[in-house]
Order: sequence, then structure tokens, then C-alpha cells
Amino acid sequence: MSTRYTPESLMQWLRPGTGGRLPFMWSTYCRRLPFTQSLILGISAIFRFYFQRDWREVGIFFGLMEFAGLAGAWWGWRLKRKMQDRGG
Repeated sequence: MSTRYTPESLMQWLRPGTGGRLPFMWSTYCRRLPFTQSLILGISAIFRFYFQRDWREVGIFFGLMEFAGLAGAWWGWRLKRKMQDRGG
């Protein structure tokens, strides 16, 4: 018997009252995850191999891009919530 974990099943375990629904921020981030990760990895590879940067610099760049992806998802969630509160 194989147990398959999905973001929804993990959220149901972490937040029992939500019925397994992801908050908008996480659902948006998970939906765009493959594209975002491939873009970040591609740009990091260009920095490493084309511009001959050190692995440490590439790691810092990668971490900042990951943080920016999470911050962007959070910012979009806040904007959507504000628009819904205003009736827009």
C-alpha cells in the first residue's frame, strides 16, 4: 500500500478545520511551481557556466530567487484579498 502525499492532504493534516483546502497563496505557488523552479534553475545555470560565477554566488542568487517567488505569491494573495474586501 503506497501513501501519496499531496499539498492538499498535508494541509488537511496541518490545518484540520480547512477541509484540506490550500490558502490562495499556496495554491498559486504550487500551481506555478514547475515553471518557476525551471526558470530559477536555468538562470542559475547561466550564471554558473556562462558568466563563470562561483558556486557560492550561484547559491546565494538561487536562494534570493526562491525567496522572491514566495514573496511574490504572498503579495499577490494580499492584493487579491484586498480587492475582495473592497468588493472588486
